Amino acid sequence: MYDFRVIHLVFSAQFWALLAGSEASLEQKVCDFFQNNSDQSAFFCDSKTIKLFPKVFPDCLSGMAGEVICLNNASKDDSTETIYHFTKDGHQKNRHVELRTWVTDSLPEATIDFNENLITAIKKNQQFLKGRSKKRIVNNLVLKDADLRATLKQLQADVKKKKLSSYKAYRLNGKDGRGNVQFTAYFTPIIQARQNADEEYRFALYKKPALKLADDLYPTRQEIDGQGVLLGKNLELAYIKNPLDAFTMQVQGSGVILFEDGTTKLLAFDGKNGHPYVSIGRLLVEDGHIAANQISLDAIRQWFEKNPEKREHYLYQNPSYVFFKAKGREPKGSTGVSLVPLHSIAVDPAVIPYGSILLARVPILDDKNQLSSHEWRLLFAHDTGSAINGAGHVDLYMGIGEEAKRKSSALHHYGEIWLLLKK
Repeated sequence: MYDFRVIHLVFSAQFWALLAGSEASLEQKVCDFFQNNSDQSAFFCDSKTIKLFPKVFPDCLSGMAGEVICLNNASKDDSTETIYHFTKDGHQKNRHVELRTWVTDSLPEATIDFNENLITAIKKNQQFLKGRSKKRIVNNLVLKDADLRATLKQLQADVKKKKLSSYKAYRLNGKDGRGNVQFTAYFTPIIQARQNADEEYRFALYKKPALKLADDLYPTRQEIDGQGVLLGKNLELAYIKNPLDAFTMQVQGSGVILFEDGTTKLLAFDGKNGHPYVSIGRLLVEDGHIAANQISLDAIRQWFEKNPEKREHYLYQNPSYVFFKAKGREPKGSTGVSLVPLHSIAVDPAVIPYGSILLARVPILDDKNQLSSHEWRLLFAHDTGSAINGAGHVDLYMGIGEEAKRKSSALHHYGEIWLLLKK
């Protein structure tokens, strides 16, 4: 393992203040930093640093021994990094390597609450894995469904003992290579709806069209909601008051619609239109409307309520659109498993295969939505989502309704994850 020393040469305001001056002096300052700290076995930097200071790589560093490791953020695959290796004879060797997704680790000392929800989650995971015989290779780790079933069997014995046994543990490296994993959360909203459109309830929730357009795509959000290209094609499932409610359902992946007569219907995810997902929250932060540390679903809704004339402008910048279908009574994940609040998570299945059993330090927020502590919890990979990519992010399912929404809205904090396998 490398002895990483994290430096933020590009993004730190203090750095810019310190290095104020000509481009040449900036190059020299960066060069001096590396050479004066050559006792470190390795440095960790951003690839943008290389682009800003091209003379440093490799001219200045050709006389030092050691390695400068730069995460290649400009590439589509954040799991790759470039290692610049310098030796004192002046030779330079550049090579690409893959960051290890899972790192063998000792099992943390964790106190687990073996509650009814956890027992339910274990049973749901068993249902998913029953009869499956797949083998998944995730970077440096081979996962077999048979191994996951054996782990679940051991976990059932732990429930009876109310104590976690000894397992083989693999720590998720995270996007930063240091084990930090971002936890966000999602929920199933309850939204008032009507069967027929009127002046108040005029925004439709749609089934998936039978035919796609050119390039194997369905219409964009603007074409569907702004131009009404799907209206009158017998695709409407229900009508709601506010397009933000439809957007919320699409982000969460499902929703319960509540009709005037008190009846309800669960609308489940039934595919996307094929266009890329663009985060509305990120756009509002970038444009200076909401502070990054205050962004949440509630903050986004409140900002649009104060600025209704901007709603379409921002919503249409996200061309991605989700279609729904009426299905069952319980929200289900991509695995077909009913989601269990506080234990089911949405993952990138290329990193965390479905059915994985995970021990996690989950961030816990107080009543003011501030990080108060971390809680040990067993989690299960039951779902996926458009915004869940790579090893640095999971989405925790919170449940149905307003309380689940409140808990979900402000969770954008970091914890840790270990994959468990029976010894």
